[in-house]
Amino acid sequence: MSDLSANWRDQSMSASSSPSERSKLHEECLRSLSYKTMTTTRSGNVDKKAAAASSSTCTWIFQNDTYKDWASGHRSLLWIKGKPGSGKSTLLQRVTEHVGERRGLVEGALILSFYFHGRCGEGIHRTSLGFFRSLLYQLQEGPDAPQGLLASYEEKKRKFGEHGEQWEWELGELRPAFVKALQKVLQTHPVYLFIDALDEAGPDEAGWLAEELEVILQEPTTPAGMQSKELRVVSTCRQCLSITLESTYSITLEDHNTEAISSFVQHNLSSILDPSTTMNVTHLIVERANGVFLWARLAVDRIRKSVLEGTAHSEIEQEVSNIPETLDQVYMELLNTMDLESRKLIRWVSFAMEPLSIDEIRAAMEFTTDYQRLSKPSGGDGGAMALDCEEPGDRMKTRIQALSHGLIEVADEHAGSVQFIHQSVQDFFVGKNGLPELMDIDPDGETNQDLLEGKAHYMLCKSCIGYLNAWKALIDESGKYINDIEASAEVVTFPLLRYATLYWVPHVRKSEQQGYRQDDLLGNLSDQLVRYWAILAFRSSWYWHWRDVPIGGSCLLHVAAQFNLTGPLQDTLSKKGHEVAKSRRLRSWEQIFRTGGGDADIDGAAWEDRMTPLLLAASHGHENAVRLLLTHGAKVNLENGDGKTPLLAAVEYGHLGVARLLLEIGGANPNLANFRFGRTPLALAAERGDLELTKLLVSRGAKINLQTFRSTTPLLEAAARGHVEVVRFLLDKGADADPAGHMEAVRNLLLNPKRSTKLARLLLQDCYHGRGSTPLGKAAEGLHLEVVRLLLEKGAKLDRVDPCFIPPLLSLAASRRDEALLRMLPRERE
Repeated sequence: MSDLSANWRDQSMSASSSPSERSKLHEECLRSLSYKTMTTTRSGNVDKKAAAASSSTCTWIFQNDTYKDWASGHRSLLWIKGKPGSGKSTLLQRVTEHVGERRGLVEGALILSFYFHGRCGEGIHRTSLGFFRSLLYQLQEGPDAPQGLLASYEEKKRKFGEHGEQWEWELGELRPAFVKALQKVLQTHPVYLFIDALDEAGPDEAGWLAEELEVILQEPTTPAGMQSKELRVVSTCRQCLSITLESTYSITLEDHNTEAISSFVQHNLSSILDPSTTMNVTHLIVERANGVFLWARLAVDRIRKSVLEGTAHSEIEQEVSNIPETLDQVYMELLNTMDLESRKLIRWVSFAMEPLSIDEIRAAMEFTTDYQRLSKPSGGDGGAMALDCEEPGDRMKTRIQALSHGLIEVADEHAGSVQFIHQSVQDFFVGKNGLPELMDIDPDGETNQDLLEGKAHYMLCKSCIGYLNAWKALIDESGKYINDIEASAEVVTFPLLRYATLYWVPHVRKSEQQGYRQDDLLGNLSDQLVRYWAILAFRSSWYWHWRDVPIGGSCLLHVAAQFNLTGPLQDTLSKKGHEVAKSRRLRSWEQIFRTGGGDADIDGAAWEDRMTPLLLAASHGHENAVRLLLTHGAKVNLENGDGKTPLLAAVEYGHLGVARLLLEIGGANPNLANFRFGRTPLALAAERGDLELTKLLVSRGAKINLQTFRSTTPLLEAAARGHVEVVRFLLDKGADADPAGHMEAVRNLLLNPKRSTKLARLLLQDCYHGRGSTPLGKAAEGLHLEVVRLLLEKGAKLDRVDPCFIPPLLSLAASRRDEALLRMLPRERE
């Protein structure tokens, strides 16, 4: 849509919408920007022990000349650079607090922040997309929220449907949206932007974002002649990130934190060592730390442990000298002393899809993947996995610290989430040095990084499935019906149940992506377990997005197709897989009623919406799963309860590759319309404005002028939404610019005695009283000037356009100086 027509539409919508409707739209827009880990705070990157002393150890920065220059600049960017563990995040926290305390001195200042997290399961929090989504969310929540993004959200919803179902925000639209929103805010409010651990986005993306920050600082932020408010940015990054930008400020932390490290060490050792030893050990630690605050912290922890164990003060200096020089060497030394239980804890924290709570990590540690044993849990309400591990929270914290040798901490005192003390610990255990040792790989064994990661994810997957199996066994033994289960109540008794429900599939998928062969997965799964899991998932409020929820009545085939688990799908479709499925079929109607049963048929429909595996795979855009199902004989034109075929689903969600497979391998009918909504695949593609899908369908025999009983044509759908290129393509391919519309449908109905005359009367009424039912009428209604011009040039008739749309068209065409269109439009209408 053009800018002027968009503004005209936005003004008309805003004028007609009630405050409650605008508020609801604003909330929807905020939800579309949010994601699960967006609320994660800076605390995940901060060394809490160092931060405890930061009020005194970090004050040096406020006297630093470089910092003062940044703080007095109108547009300024300050880089805080340093080695891993040097205290960058701790210093940034102190700067943020300082600015917050002084915000009253800077009238109306708005503080924005984003913290890149390598320790969070969801990858978006380490990307440019997550960065701009989070910042736009904060701007939309703040005072005088800019309305530009809200208008974009409203327009996208009108064109494509609900966010998350039909469309997602893309980086290419959010970056300029942020700049425009920032320009608006800076007219009235100073802005501070704090960015932590930019390097965790990866070298390429971090470099691009660094350049973007420089560009944003240089762009004009207010109309000409108007003085903008201050924009000041601080970002931390490792020294390995090469940044060569002009007009920015930079502080290298190792050049300034010697005094802070010394103060921290003395503060922690003075109570356990005599003054002379404290002074000597402090000097040695500061010298060997080489500016790395975390190294000093680990050295202090080791000294405190040694003193508690009775080590003489005279031996402490030698112990410090024996500590390896680098953080990775320190971590490897600790890993070499870890037993199996410690390694299990490290694997869970390293590869969990989200930070686990104390209760979840306790349940995970007490649990085993021995399925036969767990199918017969011992004692009480919930067995050993639920009750025997209920130790006090403080005791569990101590146990976690002991098992991890001080490398894991409870990050959030309220939620009790468990994480590594620093990002460098995570980097080590999932990297090439630590991972083989963590996975107990022999020196001559498999060292492929991808396969080792895949194995780690598969181990967690098996733990999750085992936990679900044990939970299911207990439900069956209790005599409860699965449909009566309340998810919120179950998770109280079974702490790991939420995580196992949410993430066994992502762990399988991640393992598969890394190339790890999951040979025994089908031996641990059953259709009955899948149905229990699907019902539990549906009845919970744990999922962030509805497309991640398994559909009701699923079997293994549905799950494999819905979530693109190609390995399990291949195994299930194979002869062996069919034999396994056959042996697991339910034996009684009672069991079928209890579990929502059905057989693992390649064309079998789940209870929810009668979805077949092929339709599920097509809806989610899984090309590999679609190819597997087609080659094993899945019927390509089967409809579900809403009249949707796999091809219609692929087109609806814009999956070009899937649509091509369905047409070329499966031989899908491109002219089969949805019986409920009357749209063909080509009409859907035109409605989306998807030129490539439109071309594909036409090349495979889709009829350009095919009308359904609702008089929908591809040209009408494209014209109504202003998709110029699609309209031009359809016209070039022979689309009728002025179709008969409803009248043709009425004529066909009246000539066919088997059809409904009641429907014919309804269509006639709509034809006489409805307006804008032709491509030209719809284009005029939407003020799509270029589409209107194209249709008029192809012979569309103006007398079928509602007269009320002509004045806005004339006004817009005049403002654009579109002489060609002005000559085609009448100056007055009767």
